[in-house]
Amino acid sequence: MALRAASSNARFLLNTHSQSHYRKQIALATLFQKHGFPSSLVPSLLSRNPSLLRTPLPDLRHSLSTLLFSLRLPQNAVVSLLTSSPSLLLDPTFLKTFQSHFPEIQSRFPKISPSTLVNLLLCSRKFDLNPLDLPRKLDLLKTRFAFSAATVAKVLEGFPDVLITSETEITNVVDFLVEFGIPGDEIDLVVGLFPRVLGIGVEDRLRPLVREIKELGFTNRELRREISRDPRILGMEIGEFSRMKCGVECVVDVPKYLGVSFEKHIVPRYSVVECLRGKGAIGFEVGLKDLVMPSRLRFYNLYVKPYPECEKIYGRLKGCGGEGKRKHPVGLWKLFKPEKFPESGEDVKNMRSFMESLV
Repeated sequence: MALRAASSNARFLLNTHSQSHYRKQIALATLFQKHGFPSSLVPSLLSRNPSLLRTPLPDLRHSLSTLLFSLRLPQNAVVSLLTSSPSLLLDPTFLKTFQSHFPEIQSRFPKISPSTLVNLLLCSRKFDLNPLDLPRKLDLLKTRFAFSAATVAKVLEGFPDVLITSETEITNVVDFLVEFGIPGDEIDLVVGLFPRVLGIGVEDRLRPLVREIKELGFTNRELRREISRDPRILGMEIGEFSRMKCGVECVVDVPKYLGVSFEKHIVPRYSVVECLRGKGAIGFEVGLKDLVMPSRLRFYNLYVKPYPECEKIYGRLKGCGGEGKRKHPVGLWKLFKPEKFPESGEDVKNMRSFMESLV
């Protein structure tokens, strides 16, 4: 009798717990949807973050209100932020501290974009940064290195790791650019176009890369011009230029080379040409211009399609390996053929009479 009573109590407690858990899920779903979360994202958010179910609703509501109203983030930015880092909701102290120092950040960047603000929050949380240090770090970029507010905003969007990059590392990169002969106003432009340069080591990456390019025949003046035009050159891996065995003439002739992906665009084409040259299938010179300028489809049709063995080297193109896309389904052309009618003897007679009258 006692055993039956204990079993009944256990079932009651389990049912009560299940009902309470279900009610909490409903309440959370309602809260998130009210703050702009699509209903389709809520179940996955809760399943991947069960700790949300153990957090008091008032705390979650306050955190969401802080993001939306105090920090003035649009709903889509809040959804993106919490999808990437839902743990932000579990640390109201961090959000409160960030909120208290947000006016200082806003005074330095009155037009701070939502994406920049999201990056600040994510990096502060990811690297366990004290929000108190953010204004100092931003001041350092603006005053010590004389970057414009627009460039700092681009750096925070394109290279948020700048928040944990030491002042010495940034100084080394800026000094390297100055030493190379790039004027101060152009350094601001270079960093704005390629923020990741601030995180590239000078001695282990930048100097060896410049040395390698100059060994191919570039002068300092030519290289400065190309860096100012497209600073992404500084992000190239060491050895990329040498592998192509190209000099100044070919790069000047095809400046587009400096703006395309070496691994994804040029290497596959170069490999195809080398394969065909080894087979004796190409009896003419294929230069860098011939590798860069043709569209993907044109290069495929010229060098890959006639030689099936090159498919594995180049990678099969979807929609490019066969006929062009038809405007109508196969067989639909039959619907447009004129309908045929059986010819009677009288029709033949009338046609003959008509033709004789013309002679």
